[in-house]
Amino acid sequence: MKSQINKIFIILAFSAALTCFNSCKDNGNIVKSEQDQEYFPPKTPPEVQFDVNNDSIIDFKTFYKILATCDEPVSFMEGILSIVPVNGNEILYKAYDGNLFLQENDLITSLVEDPLNWYGYPADIMAFAWTDSLWRILAPKNLKVYYFAFKLHKKEEIQIGWMQLELNINNGEIKMINSKFTDKTSILID
Repeated sequence: MKSQINKIFIILAFSAALTCFNSCKDNGNIVKSEQDQEYFPPKTPPEVQFDVNNDSIIDFKTFYKILATCDEPVSFMEGILSIVPVNGNEILYKAYDGNLFLQENDLITSLVEDPLNWYGYPADIMAFAWTDSLWRILAPKNLKVYYFAFKLHKKEEIQIGWMQLELNINNGEIKMINSKFTDKTSILID
């Protein structure tokens, strides 16, 4: 009897979840009020691939994801644009605040100590909520130039470097402005 009640509960919960999901969508598009329609979802920026050392192997790429809930009384939806290391490469994070952006004259080293850490997973760069009219850059407000540090793993060789990004808050597009790398153990953002 108890297992039958559990099965019924699971079926009802699944049905409710499907109903919520389908009520938020219409032919695969998110349905919002007329006011919200003008803002969200934004046009998805095109994927960008970065080959920072010009060896014809992609080192990083961008990825766009949508996070959403249809919970009552509050629904939530946000688009996140991330930069993703590929082929075993890594990004330098300031671990305690999740921030990855560095500044000019910062020294990047292959061996780091807390709060800095090298990670091989995606780093969120910009976000767009359905209440926003512009993309938000996920960085301290005082930054005007956006640098991030990377570590490239090429066979037996490790290279470290930095990339300067141009972030467009109007359309979410990302461009690489400059980059520099070395096979030494440190490099200065200059």
